[in-house]
Amino acid sequence: DLDQSEFDVLNIAGLKFFVDEIRIGTTFDDVVKGGVAPPVPLQLIITDQDPDLDVEWESQAGTFYVLRSSTDPEAELATWESVEVPGSTGVDGVFQIATTPPLNTHTIPRPDDRTRFYRVEEHPLPPVEVLGDDFENGIGGWTAGSAGSAGTAWELGQPTVVGP
Repeated sequence: DLDQSEFDVLNIAGLKFFVDEIRIGTTFDDVVKGGVAPPVPLQLIITDQDPDLDVEWESQAGTFYVLRSSTDPEAELATWESVEVPGSTGVDGVFQIATTPPLNTHTIPRPDDRTRFYRVEEHPLPPVEVLGDDFENGIGGWTAGSAGSAGTAWELGQPTVVGP
């Protein structure tokens, strides 16, 4: 059995570390109850298919991906170029790649640069608008009602009833 009082100061490589608490477990949840493990970064696999490159990564439903490249891995993310993957959709200069679970695999042209770095970003799909109206043209074919006995306080224009 270990006594935590024996671990107040740890010496590692000649450096002293002062420890407040040590928890030992086999999983992240064993150590931090209700905690969330840090996300696992996507692994991007690039294979030479002269004259092109094959890129692949594990993917999941409900997401889209952006493949970016740069000649400088230390450059700000905003300066990395979005790679146009065949079948991707361009939105404001960023090419969104649809998910194909469990694995996204794409072929891209080999760049002219001697050295180029790639990264893949995973984004949640935006919510789908089922119905939308800004009522700029009046109520149109809408009616307001309620299944409850109190009815509804919904109205078009400046509200006359304020609050819950």
